[in-house]
Amino acid sequence: MRVQNDERTAGPSRRRVMAAAGAGRLLFGTDWPQVARPEADGTTALLDRDPSLDRRAHAAVDRGNALRLLPRLARRLSR
Repeated sequence: MRVQNDERTAGPSRRRVMAAAGAGRLLFGTDWPQVARPEADGTTALLDRDPSLDRRAHAAVDRGNALRLLPRLARRLSR
């Protein structure tokens, strides 16, 4: 399942997708550098304040799932 949402309206959608697929199958991303950095930072802040994500789910969606899917990147970042 592939779902894309605008973070400003994604709270309810994200909760539905998490209920169906689980936090372990979601990735977070922004359109930066195509959008201005302040807008990308604001989108990231919305994710950070999302009350539907506990600490473990936030860590998975924010970074952990991507590193699991991209092991070469994970190795490079761990150096």
